[in-house]
Parts: sequence; C-alpha cells; structure tokens
Amino acid sequence: MTEATDVKDNLDMSAADIRDQASEELCKSLLESLLLQIKQLKKPWEEMTKAEQDTVIEALRKNVLTATKCAVRLIAGNGAITVAGTLESIQIKDTIKAVVTVRKNAENLPELYDAAGQEVLVVCSGNAVYDKNVDMVQSEDDQRSFEFGAEYDEDRTLDDEHEVGIVDVEPRRIEGSKK
Repeated sequence: MTEATDVKDNLDMSAADIRDQASEELCKSLLESLLLQIKQLKKPWEEMTKAEQDTVIEALRKNVLTATKCAVRLIAGNGAITVAGTLESIQIKDTIKAVVTVRKNAENLPELYDAAGQEVLVVCSGNAVYDKNVDMVQSEDDQRSFEFGAEYDEDRTLDDEHEVGIVDVEPRRIEGSKK
C-alpha cells in the first residue's frame, strides 16, 4: 500500500469505526496498566501502607490519563493523520500565524513535514474535561477499623454497620461453681 492509499483508507473510516477503535485501544491500554500494577504488588492491598497505595494509584492515574488522551485524540482526529503538539503562540494581524511545537519523535511527523504549504486542520484538545475526576481516587488510611477487613466484605449491608456495636443479651448473675 502507498501512503496515498493509507490516507484515503483513514479518511473512509466512519465515526463509529473510529469510536470503536478508540474504545478498543482504551480498554487494552487500561487492562495492560492494571495487570502491570497487579504484577508489581508485593503484598495485598489491605496490608499496604497509605504511601504504598498512593504510589500504585499515582501510577494507575498516569496510565489512565495517557490512555484516555490517546483515545480522545483518535476520536478528535476522525480518521485523519494527526500530530500532537503544543500551541506556543498565535499572532493575529492581517493574517493569523500560529506556532506549534512538536516533539522530535512525534507520531506522523513525516506527514506533517510533507504537508508544509498545504492546508491543515488544527483540532484543539487542551484543558480536556476527561480528567476532571481522576484525582478523586484516594488511598486508604493506614489505621484500619477494628473490624479487620470488614470494609472489604462485599456481603455486608448498611444495616450490618449499625448493628456492629449492639449486644443483645439479658443481664444475669454468674455464680461460681461449688465443689
């Protein structure tokens, strides 16, 4: 296949195909990230200190953000050849001139070079809303409850929580045994 055929094939992708591809890539990346972290765990989660849990959560957060950013870029690109960069400056006079800085190892850099002097489409994805709740995931305190793992018991209900401290017995006198 030639480069021209590859570009045409990309442009012929439907929006649904692009969303499916992005979804597949996102799922694969997230699963790989989770598996990597699980393999690196030295002990069960409930035995880890808050600092150890924070380290795992931060690594997962970073991987989730990267995977999500890739999926968003794939969807936003809508099948076109894309190159990620940072908008450094923009001058608005009689014409508008934008300066975009791109990493030396950026994907599709040769295609960008070949597009010099041609029309390009700029898609702004900055300040993305997909990561607004990612910092809400927190580790657990080092001090566990005295119920030793009850917080991990999926069969417990809210009613069970309220009954934990209740002892329902009739008071009676205990007499020593006679010999």
